[in-house]
Amino acid sequence: MNGLSNLLTAIDLVSTLVDHVGNKIGQGPGQIGDTPAAVGAGPVLSAPALSLPVEAPAEVEDYQLRDHAAGVLLPILGKLGYVVKPAPHRDANLDINCVYTSVSTDRIKREVLQFAPRMMNRPSKVDRLTLHSLPEVLGKDAVALVFCEELDAPILAARKIILDGWAREGIRSVYIPWRDVRELDDQKDETERKYLISEMLGLSSLPGMAGTLQLDTSDIQNLVRILSGLSFLEDLKSQEALLFLAGLIDLKTVLVLQERADVVAAIWINALLQKGELPDRKQALGALLEAVVRNAKELASADKDQIDRIIDRYKLLP
Repeated sequence: MNGLSNLLTAIDLVSTLVDHVGNKIGQGPGQIGDTPAAVGAGPVLSAPALSLPVEAPAEVEDYQLRDHAAGVLLPILGKLGYVVKPAPHRDANLDINCVYTSVSTDRIKREVLQFAPRMMNRPSKVDRLTLHSLPEVLGKDAVALVFCEELDAPILAARKIILDGWAREGIRSVYIPWRDVRELDDQKDETERKYLISEMLGLSSLPGMAGTLQLDTSDIQNLVRILSGLSFLEDLKSQEALLFLAGLIDLKTVLVLQERADVVAAIWINALLQKGELPDRKQALGALLEAVVRNAKELASADKDQIDRIIDRYKLLP
């Protein structure tokens, strides 16, 4: 073992559906593969990186996603096109020497920490001091996702630190109940697994990096519900027709998907949010929603009102 240098080892995993979407868009998850000139530009990587948790030296506090959680989550994250790797941090002044798991694309980053049961269930004074110091490690404006094996909720003392205390330091943190990991493990349908993990880790709905349009989770959920109920998403030809009506036909090779309607809707929303503003000053998502309002005959008046409200709230159209 060569100390912390070994913590940066990563292995490639073959990209699939969502990384393919992100690559072609040029601004979505992964930036993998060839990007058509008509769609956009950006740095191109050879493949998404999936780093398995590695053994940390004895002097390093290991908060990596590991054991059962790693076995369940990491392969799906890799297939979704996210770069997953150990994130070592050492600060002599703060007496911090630890490693956790980083999940990222060029625009989205999540810090994932799996704590030992004692830290969440019966934290010692040293454990509490450690938890209080971690915002210095994660950095202001970080989004932290916390797991603890076999524990659905930490005790109040630990919960107040990682939720309330970290929030005061500019960290947005979410505790993931272990039952969510079990639910994901029990789900055998791969499409559903992708959907569940994206929801669990907030990879589509939590704030991304600067420059990416951000929608509230409730608005994203409403849009997924509305779009997935449209006949436009029922088959490949109908999806292509909607993209044409929205002026997004150049994205058909990557957004026309043989997937369940709610999965297609979620992927489209995420990809178009990442795409951002079009040359005509419309937001890409706004162009899609405008086409839906104008052309979806089955759109309920209440759903139309919801779309109009979202367009207006986020200024999706000029």
